[in-house]
Amino acid sequence: MIALFIMIASAATVSSQSNLNCSVFNRSEVPVDFVPLINLYQENNSHAEYGNLSNYNYTVACKSDLTTLGYGCSNNYIDIVQLYNYTNAHVSVDNYYSRSVCLNTSDSSLLWQVYISTVGNTPADYECVFSIFNYSNSHVYTCNNTNASYNVNIGLATAPSGSIVIYGPNGTELTGTRNVHLNLTFSDSQGVASCRWANDAESNLNASPWENCTTIKEWILSEGEGNKTVYYEIKNILNITSVFNDSIIYRFTQDYTPPSPPVIYDGLEGDDIDWWNSNTTLNAHWFNASDDISDTLYYRYRILENGSCYNNDCNFTNIDTQMQVSVSGLTLRENSIYSFEVEVYNAFNFSSSAISNGTNIDITPPDTPVINSSSHPDQNMTYAIANAEFNWTAEDILSNGNMSGIEGYSFILDSYPGTAPDNILENREWETLSTLTNNGYGQLLRGNGSVSSPHTYAVFKQLHTNLTENDSISVRVDLAELSSDYDDLMGVEVYLMKNTEGASITGFSHEGDAISNINNVSQDIRYAADMTLATTYQFNLTVNETVDDNTDDIYIVVSGITGDNDNRNNLSIAGSTTIDTSISSFLCDNEDTCTNVNDSVNYAIEVKRQESGDDHSTNYYSLGDGTYYFHVKAKDVAGNWGETEHYTINIATGGVSVAISSPADGQIFLTDTDETNISVKALVSGNASTYIVALHPDGSNHTSPEQVFSTTKIFDDIRLEIGTNQIYAVATNAAGVTTTSSSVYVIVAREETPITNRTLRVSYSAAAALDTHICGADEGSAMIGMATENDAAPCGGTSISADTSMYTIKIFATRPDMDVSDVEDELDDDDFLDQRIPSFGYGGDGDRFIVQNELRYDDVYIAGTERLAPGKYTLYINHHGVTPDGRVNLSITIG
Repeated sequence: MIALFIMIASAATVSSQSNLNCSVFNRSEVPVDFVPLINLYQENNSHAEYGNLSNYNYTVACKSDLTTLGYGCSNNYIDIVQLYNYTNAHVSVDNYYSRSVCLNTSDSSLLWQVYISTVGNTPADYECVFSIFNYSNSHVYTCNNTNASYNVNIGLATAPSGSIVIYGPNGTELTGTRNVHLNLTFSDSQGVASCRWANDAESNLNASPWENCTTIKEWILSEGEGNKTVYYEIKNILNITSVFNDSIIYRFTQDYTPPSPPVIYDGLEGDDIDWWNSNTTLNAHWFNASDDISDTLYYRYRILENGSCYNNDCNFTNIDTQMQVSVSGLTLRENSIYSFEVEVYNAFNFSSSAISNGTNIDITPPDTPVINSSSHPDQNMTYAIANAEFNWTAEDILSNGNMSGIEGYSFILDSYPGTAPDNILENREWETLSTLTNNGYGQLLRGNGSVSSPHTYAVFKQLHTNLTENDSISVRVDLAELSSDYDDLMGVEVYLMKNTEGASITGFSHEGDAISNINNVSQDIRYAADMTLATTYQFNLTVNETVDDNTDDIYIVVSGITGDNDNRNNLSIAGSTTIDTSISSFLCDNEDTCTNVNDSVNYAIEVKRQESGDDHSTNYYSLGDGTYYFHVKAKDVAGNWGETEHYTINIATGGVSVAISSPADGQIFLTDTDETNISVKALVSGNASTYIVALHPDGSNHTSPEQVFSTTKIFDDIRLEIGTNQIYAVATNAAGVTTTSSSVYVIVAREETPITNRTLRVSYSAAAALDTHICGADEGSAMIGMATENDAAPCGGTSISADTSMYTIKIFATRPDMDVSDVEDELDDDDFLDQRIPSFGYGGDGDRFIVQNELRYDDVYIAGTERLAPGKYTLYINHHGVTPDGRVNLSITIG
């Protein structure tokens, strides 16, 4: 049964728009779909009777848009009004009388309620049935009659809405304490009256008092660990209630604080990386997360791209207790920054997180190095210098101008022209700036706690060098604890400084003049019975300013710490009384009293410098006579290796240097016969008897008469034959030492038409015209022919010709089933011979073909330790297409 609720509305509302419709009718005119509720003697100020009687002429009747209504207090009914008698009765709405008048419906999902409001204030979604003067012993009026006091309204009952979430110190799933707080919401269209709460069971709400509703409420869970549920009931002003609940697991702990966040390094191990050379895989590892209570910590991660969730996926991936992760199958973009966000949490779900500083993606290899040699500057010349010096540099620039930078190089010197260095970086050479000398001299750096001021000293030792920003400096110092061995941390400060050129040191502290980081360390300095037994300690510095020794004086500073006043014994630095007069040294105490000690002591401080600039260099000493090849390749910070560059040097220590200065390597000479004569210019570094040797393609040779000269000489009538000819010079000095120059290779070609015609004709014994621009013939499994971009080039049965001032002719070899039409289109557009990989109708990635742009490859080297027996060999070069990074993939077979 639905109880009657009598409430007074104190604020005006909008007009009724209930799903019920109630009106006063003449009893004989009540519509058939309306259900009579009560009959009235008159429309206002009237007695009432049951609606199923017929003593009065007026009827209050209702209908519903949602269901069929019935008369009577049965089924799903609502008690609307009570009568004193069946007829001619006063009415009540507070159950003062016992004869109830009800409406009912068989639809149990519908729930109506009575709401009593003041006249004129029927709530929205309610329908006024009639009005009354008093709650009991009242006459009946039509709705909103001014002589009445209250409206009797009917509407569908609606329950309040709301929510509850339990929050403990560890979050919403787990709490380590019974003291929690409740996050609450509540609302109702008619207005919320009050709320109440209870633990463990909904029935416990009946024993809880109603209170004012609030959005946050402190709460204590019931005793005992386990799953805890809090019930929350809301009541509106119509006394309709709703119940909500939430649960949390209670497990007692004293851990109410999250773990400390981890330190995250990009990369799987070692130091943090800023650049990475994969576009599919990312790695990270972390450490330093800790918790004051929990022994086991758990981790989850997600990947960020340029600060936002990668691929719009902001979910964390759980990895249990792992402290590193490798993620593959990604699509990473070059020059984008990718970072890991790692969340650490304990068993009670306390958590904290940190984000790595990110790594850039760089999959572009660095450029090939540019090599020079100050000792052997001309690769075609022989030098009487046994010591070789090489210097080189390389760049690493991405397409958008950004770069990871060059990390280092791998290089090697050997006797083979095509060697590729291994993938192990060579260390840069360390330059010694100051040596460590110690003959037992000792100087106090910091006195023990009982020593009065001055008790702290700094030593300054001059360095003659130029420094470049980011140079690495290694400092080794002999230090000792005197008197006895005591487990005592002693402070030492080491740094580089600059001073006005030629000026003295005038103060104890020069940190403001520092040109490096200040390495301030505290460690247990070992005891030494005398200073010759002092222990050597190392300090690493990085130069942060470029300094020229010609304009500033540079000093290395080793100092005690003035605040280190708890030493048990004295701390001293060793030195030597063997003086280095080329430098200045100073001693200053903490009261700024300074002394020039250059004439009395050389402090035991070793300083070495490793360059940081772009130029790298190395030296090789006492090389024997012969030809050597220096090979070097660069590696960028991301880990990409570049291509190898090669440099040739020729050494003849007992002889003169000799070279061919003309003709140039690769120069072409034309002739209308089988041979031609040219002039060769030779260069020597001293007086020598010199001759020229020309090796012909058929193995024969031409040797010129010897000539004696000391600088340059032109040798005429050097005979060459059709094909490629090798030319070199041989020089013998007065001591009988013979030197051979590097070779140059020149080409002699047959000229069938006058060169002034500028027309080149290429003939083939059995060629056929394949198209306007192409002639060729099948030779077994290959098509061999000629092609030109000249539209007007005649292609006869055995030859093709073109004006070489504007067009070139290229010899090609490919498969017989070449697509002539594709090649013809490219020749017509004048872009075929400009292509990087013209494949004569075949895709460069999918099909093998024999020849690229020319019948020659630059930068192809064959190297190794095995040697072939003298004889004639065929070199097969197979082209396997282009790698994804644009490099040509070749295989070479010697047969």
